[in-house]
Amino acid sequence: MPGGARPASATPIVLSVAASQQHPDGTDRNNGTGNQATYELLHVLGKGSFGVVMMARVRETGNTVAVKKVLFDGRLHNRELLLLRDHLGPNSVSEQPVLASPDNSGTETVKNDHHSTNNLALKAGTPPIGDATPTPTIVPHHPSIVRLLDHFTASGPNGEQYLYIVMDYLPLDIHQLHNMYVRQKQQRMPIMLVKITMFQVARALAFLHSRGICHRDVKPSNLLIDPETGVLKLCDFGSAKVMQPPGVNGPREKNVSYICSRYYRAPELLLGSLYYHFHIDLWAAGCVLAELLCGEVLFKGGSTVDQMAEIFKVLGAPSRQELFALNPQSAEALLHASGADLEVPPASAASAATSSDYLQRYHALRIKALQWQNVLPPNTAPAAVSLVGELLRYTPAERLSAAEVLEHSFFDDIFAEDACLPSGAPLPVSMFEVTAEEMETLPHWLLERMASAEAFARRRLAEAGDDGKNMPQK
Repeated sequence: MPGGARPASATPIVLSVAASQQHPDGTDRNNGTGNQATYELLHVLGKGSFGVVMMARVRETGNTVAVKKVLFDGRLHNRELLLLRDHLGPNSVSEQPVLASPDNSGTETVKNDHHSTNNLALKAGTPPIGDATPTPTIVPHHPSIVRLLDHFTASGPNGEQYLYIVMDYLPLDIHQLHNMYVRQKQQRMPIMLVKITMFQVARALAFLHSRGICHRDVKPSNLLIDPETGVLKLCDFGSAKVMQPPGVNGPREKNVSYICSRYYRAPELLLGSLYYHFHIDLWAAGCVLAELLCGEVLFKGGSTVDQMAEIFKVLGAPSRQELFALNPQSAEALLHASGADLEVPPASAASAATSSDYLQRYHALRIKALQWQNVLPPNTAPAAVSLVGELLRYTPAERLSAAEVLEHSFFDDIFAEDACLPSGAPLPVSMFEVTAEEMETLPHWLLERMASAEAFARRRLAEAGDDGKNMPQK
């Protein structure tokens, strides 16, 4: 993690990437840039079962980037790379996986597509929505989603292959930023920063969902932020998946239920449902919002069963209809056993064990729901209370969509002419820039508000004599 960065090695490891090399199929990888990239790996930011994430400096430009290193198996696809490259890049990008070749020079020279999004210019002066109607600046990449800057493979000391994914670097994540406020005895983030954070989260999710992608691991540590500029980017697409459109009766594609970090896991996942959709991301976003408002995790269970019990304590007993909406198999087993004091029959391997465990604490189902204004801190604004309540609902289809979240009155303040960060700095311009796709999908009135807010932010930057400071690194 950025806050716990430590040296990657006594001497920075250097990866020298030759842009002039070719695809395995023989096509030119140069793309006319003629550039070579040399990455100096400086600090370890985080480790996990997935591999390691490091902070690096691009020697040719001086830019700071994040480099994710994972074991590479040429027989398998890396889901995160495929999503970032083929589904979340500019519409014109469609590169193929790459293979490495060692060099004898002492540094590692590898084949790569060296597709740097730095070379894509912003497109301003876009066609107006209506006569004399302001429009936001159109950008090639979504400003609230981490960008794939480069990717390549290289050989390790024992001949093993590693995949390197180069992405945007931001110094903190929301979990770390929240802890900073706690250490400063402020207990919670300023409400304006909460609104800025959640607006960018909702924008990222709305864009993902419009492209059929479910993130499946929304949590504070996957929300990268620059506290000086307010720029936020959703990261870590290792669990993300392109989902099939739901059918008339709901999701029809079978997925794994053991997904998403426990504190942010939707109740349908806790009940073992294998048929779910984008709604799980909105539940997680609601948990993040409540956490930022409260200053602590809302549902903090020590196990899967405890997690569901913590949800019961706040949302109360789910009705029969809600149980069936979450997972019909688990619901049938629970209701049957509770009425006759019987053990749960093994209806399916996915739900039987889960349901049996929940029966041990079935008394929790008799708890009545609490009012959200009694759960959240005193004097929490009604709009904030409303948004939490509209996201944290048992029935998945009743939760707001990410696009609907963007239209919520909770965010009205960020469009004000005098809106600013808690430090007094202007709001990040990137928060109001849009992709060409969003120009077609977002409501006209929201686009107009975003265009005006972008103009306010740019003017404040110019007045401060520091135009461009709050722009994300290009």
